[in-house]
Amino acid sequence: MSTTVETATDFHVDIPQDKIDDLRRRISATRWPSKELVDDRSQGVQLEPLQELARYWLEDYDFGRVEARLNALPQFQRFDANLLGISVDSIWSRLAFANDRHLQFPLLADFEPKGEVARTYGVYRQQDGTSERALFVIDGDGVVRWSYVSAVGINPGADGILKALEELP
Repeated sequence: MSTTVETATDFHVDIPQDKIDDLRRRISATRWPSKELVDDRSQGVQLEPLQELARYWLEDYDFGRVEARLNALPQFQRFDANLLGISVDSIWSRLAFANDRHLQFPLLADFEPKGEVARTYGVYRQQDGTSERALFVIDGDGVVRWSYVSAVGINPGADGILKALEELP
């Protein structure tokens, strides 16, 4: 099996305020059930974490900060670096995410078998079928030169990657 990877191209992310307002309006309009039918995750994610996630998107998510970080991505080109994203989610989830955000770099699916790449890099979370939020700088010989794993639920951003690229031989 061969895979073609394209390099990142210049782009600019600009999330219109009316889209942010609409997202927050739709989240606010969520009709929550009064309680779960079971006390465990056997029927899906529990109500409290979903409500906390909704609260985060309503009150704490900083779209401007994310825009600034994404708009800095073309800097990777000066190092002749390829930028890739990878997720243990299905290809359809990945495509919806990339299309929704108009991303201009490849987002790869680590879904069949689920988490194989994440396991290789030691960041797969078997207990919940997800992966850690992790960043890696891998040189042209396939050697990991820098890595960072953040706490669960925290997006690590791109801090440190450009410095690591500058320090590559």
